[in-house]
Amino acid sequence: MPSHYKPAYRIELNGKDVTDLWSEVLESLTVTDEAGIKTDTCEVTFDNREGFSAPPIGATLKVWLGYDPTPIYMGSYKVATWTKDGPLRRLTLSARAADLTSKIRSPKMKSWHEKSVNDIVSEIAADNGLQAIVDSGIGAIFIEHIDQQTESDVNFLTRLARRVGATFKLADGKVLFAAKGSARSPDASAKSVKIIVPEQVSIWSATMESRGDFATVATQYRDPASAKRKWARAGTGGDVYHDRHLYGSQAEAEAAGKAKLGDLTRGQISATIDGPGNTSLFAEALVKLKGFDADVDGTFLAKSVSHTFSARGFTTSATLETEGASK
Repeated sequence: MPSHYKPAYRIELNGKDVTDLWSEVLESLTVTDEAGIKTDTCEVTFDNREGFSAPPIGATLKVWLGYDPTPIYMGSYKVATWTKDGPLRRLTLSARAADLTSKIRSPKMKSWHEKSVNDIVSEIAADNGLQAIVDSGIGAIFIEHIDQQTESDVNFLTRLARRVGATFKLADGKVLFAAKGSARSPDASAKSVKIIVPEQVSIWSATMESRGDFATVATQYRDPASAKRKWARAGTGGDVYHDRHLYGSQAEAEAAGKAKLGDLTRGQISATIDGPGNTSLFAEALVKLKGFDADVDGTFLAKSVSHTFSARGFTTSATLETEGASK
């Protein structure tokens, strides 16, 4: 980001702009965007020597971060906890994505029979006043039968996502179901690759680790025509990882196998980058490191991205992992 751009933020509390009101006491503002099933969070720290009252639990924060004149909208969050401490007297607000309402976190009893993933996700989204955006390939997977037994919608959707090789996320009034490690967003639009060069980073590190030598995953499913167990395979050659879970259909078994193969290969190289604020980076973004090192350069998937505004300016840190097999 050019040096003449001035870091900026904006905060609304329950619909009221409090940017100017908080500007004299705000020490730091951090928004963390998580991939997959983890909850996006926002943390705000204040100098509390004046002893002002903390916002109520459940209050809504809307946050913008970036550079003048147009910081970027980062989402809506509900205050989950506040902490006051001393002797320096600070107040810290911790908030989580506003879509995590009490209703979507309440235990429920429900069964689905002969439904597609898209049918199930859309029904749950509508019941919670949210919009469903489901990857077409994932959405078409047929679920013979699945039960939600004394389980919240959030937990159930998390379990369903793992079962079919998807990532599940709540964001800005939407339930997102994407293919794990996909180069496309749930709405089928292609993800643009964010190219990062050393000049854009203040510090970086990369680690190679072994995740095993499996090149094939075998999954089993019940064939409705013969009522017998059959096997599906993802990948070719090498050692075979056998998934012992019995899936309800061939499509479901194939999706689970593809996802597991991606899990076994994804993350062989993990990397972290820290540098000036970069709002183009977000969780699940495809990031291409270029010019760092011959063993490091390549395309990664962003697992977690944190944007922080403080007296030191605006910074971004990201945790990356190699893409793996599932596309």
